[in-house]
Amino acid sequence: MPLASSPPAAVDTDALTAKGWTPEQIAAYLAAQHEAADEAAALDAMEAERAEAAARPEAMIAAVRAEAATRKAARELAEREREADRVYAEACAKHGEERTARVRTIRGSVVLRPMTMDEVDAATARADSLKKMDLVTLGRSQIRALTLYPSAEMLKEWTDAFPGLWNDLYLARDAIAAGVREDAEKKE
Repeated sequence: MPLASSPPAAVDTDALTAKGWTPEQIAAYLAAQHEAADEAAALDAMEAERAEAAARPEAMIAAVRAEAATRKAARELAEREREADRVYAEACAKHGEERTARVRTIRGSVVLRPMTMDEVDAATARADSLKKMDLVTLGRSQIRALTLYPSAEMLKEWTDAFPGLWNDLYLARDAIAAGVREDAEKKE
């Protein structure tokens, strides 16, 4: 339904003519003013409709539920991070901080233990004989075996939701694997 034009601000066409405006320019200016007034009225109507809709009981209930869900998610993340803090501290005490990895995600932290020398050697030997897709499977299998936190199910949820997380986990695994290999070489 077309909106009734809101009256534009009064225009002194004689002043515009005195400035050298042509009748066509004045007409275009007045039309543009009417168009701007119509758009402003349409926007005002939409904002009033949105405000009215937001004030309906269903919308208010939905808004409060959404806020509750947001707070629940924040609480659950805080709980996961508290558990990750505990697991990370234990792993650092057992393996050393430089040999323990923590990858922070929007879902929580992943805590990895270091690979043992035997695991590094076995993975290297196995990787030499695998095709590219098999290497991906091997890498993911290693990450799952090294993950101290979260649970395997939760890690799967996170990596399903954010497949790029695997890359960060590989980098963390490699960083602590390099630390394990260096430590092993220093002992020889």
